[in-house]
Amino acid sequence: MKFTQSYTVRWHDTNANREITPSSILTLMQETTNKHIQTMYPNLEYIRDVLHQAFILSKVYLRFYEPAFAYDNITVETWTGVETRGFTFYRSFQVKKGEAVIADALTTWCLIDTLEKKLLPASKFENNFVDEESIKIDMPRKIKFPTDKELDFVGNRRIVYSDIDYNKHMNNTHYPNMLVDFLPEPESYRVKELMISFIKGAIYNDELSVLRCLDGDTFYFKTLNTEGNVSLEAFMKTETQDFEIK
Repeated sequence: MKFTQSYTVRWHDTNANREITPSSILTLMQETTNKHIQTMYPNLEYIRDVLHQAFILSKVYLRFYEPAFAYDNITVETWTGVETRGFTFYRSFQVKKGEAVIADALTTWCLIDTLEKKLLPASKFENNFVDEESIKIDMPRKIKFPTDKELDFVGNRRIVYSDIDYNKHMNNTHYPNMLVDFLPEPESYRVKELMISFIKGAIYNDELSVLRCLDGDTFYFKTLNTEGNVSLEAFMKTETQDFEIK
């Protein structure tokens, strides 16, 4: 069953171009997810504190069709997918401004036992969601980096206290803006598509090394944690726009 929430874009959700940021869109999507779960049994507190379980985002594929601006009224719709099986949960999103679809997304999640730190099969999660067919998005199964391009080191990103959430990892809504920050002249680009594959959660005080390459209109990213392990892989398809910070 689809669940919908209405929001007004805040000024602080927007960037220097006055457009809602990718992280803000993802935040509203996940806030809608949380509210959806809160209407069901079990709710978030029961899942975490009694069942000792947590949902971890493993992959997100976002598409942006047109921007939203400060004080625009938007709706975010979400639903769970009938494709959920094995260790993978599917959740879809659609964002509208009026009747126009301005963004949509398909996400995959896994359920973990927070005490034993192990994955749990989807069948272990008892709930009363009414699943529907996932949104029609051709989400790649994995990030395919161009074979003729080198990934260059473009900087470090330390994980600070304000990044982490209840699961003690960097909240996944922070990652899209982090990647935008590592674009060359980020004010000159508008994100059209974004896919992030989360491999190992970034923890407090860790320092990520950010690697990047450009192929056509698409930037590819890989981040490594302090131990040299891959934290995430991502691609970001962009279009250029005229803007200059003076």
